[in-house]
Amino acid sequence: MSNSINKIGFIGLGFMGHGIAKNIVEKGFSLTIMAHRNRTPVEDMISRGATEVETAKEVAAESEIVFLCVTGVE
Repeated sequence: MSNSINKIGFIGLGFMGHGIAKNIVEKGFSLTIMAHRNRTPVEDMISRGATEVETAKEVAAESEIVFLCVTGVE
């Protein structure tokens, strides 16, 4: 791969985040994802080659860049 960034982290596998993360992993990047209460997108991403971790700290430790796709909660 010619990209200088190869290890990507992703937090927020909701409706929009799942699609974004899927595109990242399908382009051949190493993808680390954080656990999510909805297991369906997590299991899908694992089947595509992503690695799941439990905490944001673990995502950061395994990644050169981290994407966040979260909603604001009041």
